[in-house]
Amino acid sequence: VMNVVFFTEIGLGLTGFGVFFLFFGMILFFDKALLAIGNILFVVGLAFMIGLERTFRFFFQKHKLKATGFFLEGCSSCSSGGLLLGFFWRSTGSSSSSGEPCFPSKTVRYQYQFGPIMTPDNYVRDNV
Repeated sequence: VMNVVFFTEIGLGLTGFGVFFLFFGMILFFDKALLAIGNILFVVGLAFMIGLERTFRFFFQKHKLKATGFFLEGCSSCSSGGLLLGFFWRSTGSSSSSGEPCFPSKTVRYQYQFGPIMTPDNYVRDNV
């Protein structure tokens, strides 16, 4: 029987590789192939970390549809060749989806390994 922690670890690894490929693709002057691989690994890693249903609910909430549209359009634009515009759309969508510059930080905060590290002390004290 597969353990939930196993899928979380795989998702964390895939998301990390996705961020690495995105960063490396930007360093190499927006390499199309590296950015496309980074986009795929990032979204698949997020799905492994929090599950398919929660990933779908995260992206397709009513108040986040515009941000999801920007993010998905940016991913498809990066894959089809409009790298700078796609990167701008993707970063705009990811920053406006949760009000934070990088939306996985909100989901990783709820994982048991990273909760105490990423959550401020006053948040834990006030909400427990």
